[in-house]
Amino acid sequence: MDAYNAPLFSWLVRERRLVALFDYENRDGIFEQVHRSYRFCTLTINGRFRLSEIYDFCFFAHSVLDIHDPRRRVSLTPNEIALFSPNTLAPPMLLGSADLELTRKVYKQFGVMVNKTKEITNHWGVSIQRMLSLSDPGDLFRREDEISSDSFSHWQRLYSGKVIHHYNHRFASWNGSAWKDSSSDTLERPSYVVQTEYYVKDEEVTKRAKGKNPSKWLVGYRDVCRATDERTAIASIIPLVGCDTHCRNLYFEEANTIKISKLAVVLVHKRLQMTTTYL
Repeated sequence: MDAYNAPLFSWLVRERRLVALFDYENRDGIFEQVHRSYRFCTLTINGRFRLSEIYDFCFFAHSVLDIHDPRRRVSLTPNEIALFSPNTLAPPMLLGSADLELTRKVYKQFGVMVNKTKEITNHWGVSIQRMLSLSDPGDLFRREDEISSDSFSHWQRLYSGKVIHHYNHRFASWNGSAWKDSSSDTLERPSYVVQTEYYVKDEEVTKRAKGKNPSKWLVGYRDVCRATDERTAIASIIPLVGCDTHCRNLYFEEANTIKISKLAVVLVHKRLQMTTTYL
């Protein structure tokens, strides 16, 4: 279901040839001579005279027993796959029936950010942009030890994805040789400011944020994640700083700012409700 195989998989879904896809992780050594993180699948498809009405999936199974566990196995209709992933028809990697129920509710209410199959493709009015890259031409970047104390005010921090986490724009700081997660005691101090590995000219950040919305603060998200991460979308509201290619920015049309702000309040409220429930 990756980018190279997306046309084939979408054809199987669209033509209703798919029957089941069971995804295995080799963590328990099903194949002893293969690396334990390697994944493989069993794929079942129909001929053109027998079309499928529903598709069965199981992701990250460790044995054949997992695919027979009703809590791990999910079934999706072609319409549901189109709801979750209209552009590529690749289903989300759901770990069970609970994930499926939550995913249905979210996608029915909000949908995807950009739906290329509809006339109005981006009803949120959101664009994803890269602000800066260390490969950009010009004398724009410095490491902290390359900046003199009297000129430090002319340089702005360059955020990487490692700096942020959910609701936390001070998740990690550069200690001169490596990234270190910020401690709880440190985060309790409102005056705490993280340090970054690279810095960028302050005037360059101002120039690249000009005319954008928002421009006095930013929405950033990690551009690198894995399907095995606890969350595959990690974002935060961050100060107006430089952002490299691994901390992408979301910008909104002026008319959608109020809508996005309301959505943020709703999502935070829902998260608090879920946290209270699980605690």
